[in-house]
Amino acid sequence: MGTAKKEEKKGFIERVLSFINGGEEAKIERFKKHLTKELDNSKKVTKDEIDTLKDSLDDDSDARVEALINIDPKSVATIEDVKAYIPKYIEKQNVILKKTKATKEEIKALETKIELYDSVLNDIK
Repeated sequence: MGTAKKEEKKGFIERVLSFINGGEEAKIERFKKHLTKELDNSKKVTKDEIDTLKDSLDDDSDARVEALINIDPKSVATIEDVKAYIPKYIEKQNVILKKTKATKEEIKALETKIELYDSVLNDIK
């Protein structure tokens, strides 16, 4: 009879451990589910940000061309006017170029975030 009680206790202990382990597994699965949802949402938001920034790059490109097209002829009527206008024009182009560079760096950083999200999503599958 002592052996029967040991078997009964063993069965009970195994059942408790199984329940505990199952509970832990369920918590991990719940975490994975929420993490996946959060990463998918973050990825979508980040992609939308990238699209907006790419549109901004197009605007910057247009602004550089417009700066050339929209030179007021009165601003460059004489050689002195041309010499005075050149630094202003170069500064306009420089501002646009710096903005373009910053936007490209921001896009790159966001693309790195997406790579991270994808990497984590692949790891938890």
